[in-house]
Amino acid sequence: NDMADAGLCAILIKCASMGLQPNKHLGKTTTELRPYFEKLHREYGFHVCGEGGEYETLTIDAPYFVHKIDITEREVIMHSDDMFAPVGYLRVRSTTLVPRERESIHVADPAAELALP
Repeated sequence: NDMADAGLCAILIKCASMGLQPNKHLGKTTTELRPYFEKLHREYGFHVCGEGGEYETLTIDAPYFVHKIDITEREVIMHSDDMFAPVGYLRVRSTTLVPRERESIHVADPAAELALP
């Protein structure tokens, strides 16, 4: 939730967990999948943040990005078609950069981050 609240948009690019299906879930955003992740957590102990290696992500948009990444061509590669926990990844074949509106770009002041109390 913190990532979504901060304006980050990340998509699944690899999955390796019971309950995740590469052909169904790769390319979807973590925000879209959050309710499903919570269900997997209740049923299997799945870590909703992917901390056990359940999935990997690619950030395609964030407030500090000057351009959003638009994936125009992709394919799902199956590494292991295991019946219970298939492993697959998203091969990004082509992208375009979409300019963000200047008002939507938020760059933090690095000096403020380093300020001592």
